[in-house]
Amino acid sequence: MNTRLRKAIQAIALAFTLAAMVSACHKDKPDTATLRQSKDFRCLYDSIKSYSPQAEAMTDSLLKTAKDSQSFYGFMVLKGIWYLQANQLDAAKRCAHNVQRYVSRNPATPNFNTLAAIAKTIEAATDHLMRKNKPHTVQLYQEALCLIMQSDQKDLAPDIAANLADAYIFSNDIPSAAKWYRKALFL
Repeated sequence: MNTRLRKAIQAIALAFTLAAMVSACHKDKPDTATLRQSKDFRCLYDSIKSYSPQAEAMTDSLLKTAKDSQSFYGFMVLKGIWYLQANQLDAAKRCAHNVQRYVSRNPATPNFNTLAAIAKTIEAATDHLMRKNKPHTVQLYQEALCLIMQSDQKDLAPDIAANLADAYIFSNDIPSAAKWYRKALFL
């Protein structure tokens, strides 16, 4: 996997993890289960980032014990990122589709928009890495960028814009790629 794409995916995973931890702790007094869930997100992210062989088993365990749907699908998106890094692209795409179905059944909120944007980014990255469906890859990155701009993680926008530029390069649309590389620098 190309190094810049891998770093972008790791940045997205970190931002999602931090968003989950912040939103979980927004209660006046977070309960023990909420604090444990935040630690679980962080621990899982660290395992994925370091390519730990236990990351997949840890993800499966956390998926089974998630205390609510939002946590479950948060872990699901992290599992999709793990699959993407492990070059299990079909499995990554399945995770992305499951998260997108969940998000589509809920009202748009900044946190759900973050989940949807990351899921679309995973799906686009799988198409890009498999070298197929060029127009769909561009469309997915555009949708992810729109969603992330309406989320609580706008700091991910430059990474997604750079990935969009890569998708334009992949589609042989150099002027659009140059435009999005420039935008990525100023988002």
